[in-house]
Amino acid sequence: MIDIVIAELANKLPAEVIFTATFLNEKYGPMLTAQQYCEQFNIKTNTLERQISNETVAIKPRKVGKANFFPTIEVAKYMHGS
Repeated sequence: MIDIVIAELANKLPAEVIFTATFLNEKYGPMLTAQQYCEQFNIKTNTLERQISNETVAIKPRKVGKANFFPTIEVAKYMHGS
């Protein structure tokens, strides 16, 4: 499914964003957990929790129950400043 989304976005996003999104998707799937997000940006989970609480987090998480998840494509776009 995510491959279809990436294919549709291929004309709208820079190649490096698509490459990163594909890599992250293969490694983590379509959504990153809070821990995986922290690993990618080299921050501690307490820092991320504070950012979420203060609404200063770079990428708005998706809540599933009590857990926060971050869309792979959004993470890739943020990594490249898109």
